[in-house]
Amino acid sequence: MRDGGHVRSVFVIARPAERGSGYIPYIRVDWTRGFRPLRTFRDKGDRVYRDLNRLIGLLRGEFAYLGEISLFVSGDPELKRFRTLLPTDRDALASESDKHEALDGDAPEWPEADKP
Repeated sequence: MRDGGHVRSVFVIARPAERGSGYIPYIRVDWTRGFRPLRTFRDKGDRVYRDLNRLIGLLRGEFAYLGEISLFVSGDPELKRFRTLLPTDRDALASESDKHEALDGDAPEWPEADKP
């Protein structure tokens, strides 16, 4: 971004953490395709923010991004449309879909006369 690039879009995933929630930003920039998670210095790990206000401040201030920021809860089925999820977020999505499939399988059948 130092060389004139800019952020095109952003979404954030809220994960449960030890103390409250952790927020992981995924950023789409103009010099590459797709969303990329924000990583720590030298790509040593996921950059997890404990304070959503600080994250928004970084995006608005340092990155000069003024567009829409979508916030998802970890495991939200809407996340299936994004290809580049971190393994933790992909696993949460899979476990949520397994829960829904299990619940759907346990649902009682409607008698033919009572079907809506």
